[in-house]
Amino acid sequence: MARDNTKARLQLQLALSAFDGTRPSGTLEWVSAAAPVVTQAAVGAGHWAAGRRHRALAAWAWAAGSALAAWGLGTEAPTRAEMVKNTRQHRDQLRELGTRLPPEAPATAGTQAHPPSAIANTVSALALCSQMTFGVRSGLRHPQRLTVGAIASETFYTAFYVLLAARAAQRHRPRIAVGRALSAAGSVARLRAASAEPLPTGKHRDNRTGTQPAAAPRSRRRCPPEGIPAPSRIPRSYARTKPTPRSELHKFSLG
Repeated sequence: MARDNTKARLQLQLALSAFDGTRPSGTLEWVSAAAPVVTQAAVGAGHWAAGRRHRALAAWAWAAGSALAAWGLGTEAPTRAEMVKNTRQHRDQLRELGTRLPPEAPATAGTQAHPPSAIANTVSALALCSQMTFGVRSGLRHPQRLTVGAIASETFYTAFYVLLAARAAQRHRPRIAVGRALSAAGSVARLRAASAEPLPTGKHRDNRTGTQPAAAPRSRRRCPPEGIPAPSRIPRSYARTKPTPRSELHKFSLG
């Protein structure tokens, strides 16, 4: 029993160390850390332009939290080599308890044994661009209203970022802690914005305001002024009859 408890505690510590994050070492890693900032800033700008102030402030709060967290990762988080060194003791203890673990990453100070090729970098950059594009599109459309699914999703994100903020505060990383707390506040603000500013669910929307266009008023028949008789309408049955031939018109004029 004690062995199982020790094993679970070591696995939890390794998982928490993975959630702490490492310091970005390359251009792609820095771009990946800054992608949520750009995405949420664009979402906030779109909501602000459409007149949805609460949703814009919630998105900008999330963007500010992501920016602080990225800054903290660059200044307060350990490098990949330091993380491998710090978790090596836990890995050795788990191996002694009979747990199979994946091989460790190379403990190099920000360098890789096999640097990625230009094709791999291009594919990663395209994946990041597509992720940001779809993130902006999803952020402008969801959540539409305060539903059970939206509440469950935002509650999960809030609890997750609160735990990360508490972990960062315990590890004495103030920038990361404040950034995660701002992200949690952005999730709560997004729920309030969904309640205060629900999005329309119709197919036809105004791209600028995000609302449905007003229906055109029905045309009314204009009544003629008093004293002037209303024009008579030709019945359809008479209009569809065959035209009178010229011979009959000639006979009618002679007679």
